Amino acid sequence: MLDRLNDIPLKGFPEMEETPTSATMSLPTPEYQHVPLPPVEVPASTMPVVSYLFPDTTPMNVPAAPRMKDYDSFTEGSAVGSFDFLPAADTNEFGEPIYPISADFLAAIPHHDAAASIEQWRQAVDDQSLP
Repeated sequence: MLDRLNDIPLKGFPEMEETPTSATMSLPTPEYQHVPLPPVEVPASTMPVVSYLFPDTTPMNVPAAPRMKDYDSFTEGSAVGSFDFLPAADTNEFGEPIYPISADFLAAIPHHDAAASIEQWRQAVDDQSLP
């Protein structure tokens, strides 16, 4: 069914002498020229090494930045927070009034059973997955 490749007459491809080869090629390496190194001079030490680590005992000038306080870095450490002086907003982002939350307001919210909500969600998922 298939002919051997040697039996198939193929048109000859022209030989090109200037094609790249797989032989190892390298550029000529320049000769090594010795470059003298500069002399190493050890500075004469007139002070002990410890004095280099701690040059003086004057207090360091700190940059202009807020200092750490108790909990609050912008006031005198009230531990409450810097933004308590801001008045509460009267309206929300939709322009509706924001009412203060009191114990009576929280008591009027109906009790929410999280376990019952999870079971309702599971049943809804199971019902949707049926064909």
